[in-house]
Amino acid sequence: MKKIVLSVVMSLLAASVYAEPAPATVPQPRAATKPVTDAERASAEAQHQLDRLDTDKDGKISKAEALAPVEAAFKKADANGDGAITKAELEAAVTKAIGERNKLMADQQARIQAILKDAAKNAAKTGDSPAKP
Repeated sequence: MKKIVLSVVMSLLAASVYAEPAPATVPQPRAATKPVTDAERASAEAQHQLDRLDTDKDGKISKAEALAPVEAAFKKADANGDGAITKAELEAAVTKAIGERNKLMADQQARIQAILKDAAKNAAKTGDSPAKP
């Protein structure tokens, strides 16, 4: 039972991690001849996670620091505070996480559309064609 609960909480945590906006430190794409490498992406993601989890800023993530988001996710899902998560509580937490993720994705899509609209408007004014991906 403990393994199932931990697995569920870890899934909720993973969902919240992936729902976060991309870290500002992720290397931007370069010219088509030299794409960002996997090592650069891994380094940026590792730095993002270190910045996020290393709460005492000692350059390392302790076990307590690593488990803090799991404990927070568990506490959030345990709506009645009895130290256990029922199926109903879990369904509510997952539904909320999905809604938050969907809102974030919709907001990001709206920002992208606004940028593309502005680029097209500017291109029309100058007679240029927008850059192609």
